[in-house]
Parts: sequence; structure tokens; C-alpha cells
Amino acid sequence: MTSALPRFPPYPIRGVHVRHQKQNCSPQFAEIEVDFEPTATEGFVFEVAEGLTVEYEPAEALPRFFAAVAVGIEELLHSPEQESEQESEQESEREGEQRSEREGERETGQDTRHAVDREFVIATRVVLRRARADALDSHELAFKIAGYLAARKAVARVGGLTGLGGASGEEGPARDRGGLHLP
Repeated sequence: MTSALPRFPPYPIRGVHVRHQKQNCSPQFAEIEVDFEPTATEGFVFEVAEGLTVEYEPAEALPRFFAAVAVGIEELLHSPEQESEQESEQESEREGEQRSEREGERETGQDTRHAVDREFVIATRVVLRRARADALDSHELAFKIAGYLAARKAVARVGGLTGLGGASGEEGPARDRGGLHLP
């Protein structure tokens, strides 16, 4: 008898706020607040809250920004490996593994890069509640990163995705701070 895999999120995670701001030769700005709600069916659904208004011109760009938030969230939730503090140390090792996987892919004709046994089931509805954009610094990449960071914060709130039971190291509430940015 096999036990059912845990689901993400196991309970509603509301008010996940991210402000992504980067000042360099290519400035980025995106601020969002999203809710992660469990669903009865497996999968990922992204919605924009009814009546959400964002002061930004041209307004035609906003649907692309919102779609980029969804891409960033989905990218983290469907990533084959969980992000960790040791990731940078393992990067060169992973590159070698990817080369091996690509070689195996050529031999078998199958894409092995995403063939990962999951220890959880994604069953979530994400609702974008608030968003802020800047006329000069906002673009799709900034909103994609903000979505990715929002998913990372939601995962940290439940203690990580590995079995959804608890994370090691700094994955817990200590890392769940506002103003996160990618290293």
C-alpha cells in the first residue's frame, strides 16, 4: 500500500509579497502580492484578481507582465531540483551531469533532464492580488523574477517542497524576508 504524495500548498498561503528592484546598467522593478491556494485537482492555475489596477503606461504591456509572473512561479514549482544554498557549489558538478544526460538523450532519444521523481504534487491556484510597475524599469524579466521569488517565499513558508515536511539550513522563515533579489 502506497501513501499519497503531499500536495503543495498544503494550506492557503496568503499575502506573499515581493519587491524586486535591481539597479545596474539594466534596472529592474516589479512589486507583486500573490495568494497560493490549494485545489482539489492536480496542476497549476494562475489568475489575476478581479478589479486589479496598475498605474502603468502603456497599459497593453500589463498582460505580458502578469503572464511573466505566472512563468516565474511555475518555473520554481516545476524545477527538477530544489534551490539550495549549496547550489553554487554544485553547479560545475551539475553541468557535468547535464552533459551526461544529453549524451544519454542522444542514445535513447528521450529527454531525461526533467524525468524526476517528485516527492509532492502541485495542486495550486495562484491569484495575483496587487502589482506595481515603474515606467522606466519594469519589464517582463523583472516580473518573472518577482514570480519566482514569490514561489520561493511560499515554499519557505511551508518548510520546503521535499516531502513538504521541513527544510534544512536557511530555507525557513529566516530567509522569508521582503526585498529579496537573485544573487
